[in-house]
Parts: sequence; C-alpha cells; structure tokens
Amino acid sequence: MKFRSVHPIIQIAEATKEIGKEIESNEYLKKIDNNKGGLESTPVESGSEIGTHPNSTLSQYGKVNEVTIKAEKLPNGQYAYRMLKHVLQDGESVEDLTKRYPKIATIPGPSIEMTQHDVLILHSIDENGLKKTQEIRAEKPGTFEYYGEHYRTLGLFGAIIINPNEKVPAQINGKVVSVDIEDLEKQYVLFMVGSTFWGQEIDANHNQKPLWTNPTLGADLNQLVRFHILGAAHQHTFHLHAHRWLDPGTTNIIDTKLIDPQSTHWFIVEAGDKVGIGTWQYHCHVFAHMEAGMMGEFKVGSAGSDTQSIPGVSPLVEVKSSSSDAQSSEDSEALEKGFNSQGNFITFDITDEPGQWFRNVGGELLPGLTNSLGIVESKG
Repeated sequence: MKFRSVHPIIQIAEATKEIGKEIESNEYLKKIDNNKGGLESTPVESGSEIGTHPNSTLSQYGKVNEVTIKAEKLPNGQYAYRMLKHVLQDGESVEDLTKRYPKIATIPGPSIEMTQHDVLILHSIDENGLKKTQEIRAEKPGTFEYYGEHYRTLGLFGAIIINPNEKVPAQINGKVVSVDIEDLEKQYVLFMVGSTFWGQEIDANHNQKPLWTNPTLGADLNQLVRFHILGAAHQHTFHLHAHRWLDPGTTNIIDTKLIDPQSTHWFIVEAGDKVGIGTWQYHCHVFAHMEAGMMGEFKVGSAGSDTQSIPGVSPLVEVKSSSSDAQSSEDSEALEKGFNSQGNFITFDITDEPGQWFRNVGGELLPGLTNSLGIVESKG
C-alpha cells in the first residue's frame, strides 16, 4: 500500500487494513508502528463485508463490530463524522448499537468502543463521498485516534476505545486497586486541538453525547470515571486540578501528562477523591494555549445529585427534539434541519496570504471590507 493512496480515514495504530482497490495482494500486511502494536490486522477477501455470511468473518477470539461513518461539512466550514451504523455480531446473534450515537455529525466523531481481541470492520465515507473499508483487529487495550487526511484539525477526528478483558489498576482513595471497566459510570473523551478542547461523554450504558468546546464535565462524588486524552496533531500538556491518577503502564502517580502529536492517554479516577465536592479546572499547561482559552471545569456534585456535564459552544445551532430511544423520523429530520446555521461560532485558519492574518473557514465575508479578521455576515 502506497502512502499516497491512503484513504482519508487513517488509524493511528498498528496494522490498519484497507480492503478493495487499495490492497495490492491478499497476502499484503501493513503495519503502522505509531502505537506499538495496539491493533493488528490480517488479510481478508477484497470487498468482504459482514452481514450476509457473518460466521465466515468472525474473530477467532472476540466479536465483530461493523461500523459505517460519514464525513460531513458543517455550516461554519468545519467537518465532522456521523455514525450511520454500528452492528455487533458474535456468530449467534446480531445487535444494532447505532442508537448509542447522536443522529448528527459531531466533533469529536463517534467513539467506537470495542473489547480486546474484537475485530472492527470500518466502512468510511469521506467528504467527497468515497467509500472504503478497513479491517482492524484489537490486540492491545487502549485509546487510539482515527482521523481524516485533509481536514483533521478542522474536525475529522475520533477515538477507538479498546477495553481490556481483565481488570486494570487505578489509584482510588490513595491506593492502587484493580478496577473492572464495567464499573465505570462515565467516560470523557477530550481532544486537544489548537487552543481548544473538543469533548464527548459516554455514560454507563455506552450512550454518547457531544460536549463540543471546552465543556464542563459533571460527575457525582465518588463516581468512577475514565478520561481519554488525545493529541490530534499538536503537542499539549494536560493538567487536572485536585486529582491524581496512575499513569497506565507505570507505577507513577501523576496529575499532569505531556500529550505529543498523535499520542493518547487514558486514566481512571474517583470523582472528588480525597477533595470532596467542588469545581476543579482542567487545562493545557502550555501558557499560550491556556491564555487563549484552552481550559474547562470538572464539576463534582454531592453523591446522588446526578451532576450533569454542560456542553460548551458548538459550531451548530440545535433545535429541541425527543430524547426517547424511539425517536420518530419526524424528530430526526427536524434535528438535522436544526443544524444548518453556524450561529455565533466562527472558526479561523491562520494564513500567510497577502492582506490576510486570519481566514474564516466558513467563507462568509462581508464584501468590500478587510479580510484580516474574517468578518461574518449577520445572517451567518
């Protein structure tokens, strides 16, 4: 596989496998070493998909997740991924997990949760409508990034979460203990991009909701929560006030972690452990990033108070809709139609073009005025 032919979905993990025109032979094996053996692939027949004959493609060890995601352009000029389908098969039954995900394109994109030794068949549709399929075998637990080739920093990124089969160590109440992933009550996915946190929450039932930019993360006292921190092309230093955690794979207890480009980090804490209820800041420790607003809050409420996360500013304008799992098609259409205006959210690119300092990626400039600050029309 030549790099120039890589599909705009690129897995930052070992052995992403492209299927179809991108594969040169059925014996081809591609390894990407960025995450040191996190995922592993094996050759499959060109164009193979799960569904018609599920038993023929099931993993020898785990289950098979068949996922279809699509890249879509947002009104403000950014891009985002939307989940179209997630089906889980074990050879005896088929479960549709699509209802876990928002019905709209989000930043970050859908977090694909799997169990160690599962197989992921990922159908991805890029921003030009090109569809490709990849097979990914999850051999090592951890959090990994998938992202777009062209619009990564403008929103085409998401997480693949590989949950371990065994308990994991974590510091709880000052002691390192073994924690069952099934006991997690909330998970937060935070991408550090430019000078912004892009967030997402996953509840105990694996339902996901976007938290958008620099959100307030909510949890009740002593709830077991897991953070997933991802770098998305830039170097940052993540810091969470009042909490300390076990750095996975080490014996180090830390409260700050360097996040290199294309690196990821996850950790488990008990909300308010040894500090009680309160509102605790998280931020990037690079001063210029923090000064530019790269920070949010971790709000810990009293036990049983059902403390909710508060989404930050979004590039989309949402309409109210039913929260029921059995949301009607009319509600779904109304929801999608509600995300057709960028509201007051503007995204700028820094540019060295003559006469410009910043460029509004939405392209809605008032005619006849300076472009240097990307002025937006009032209807935008």
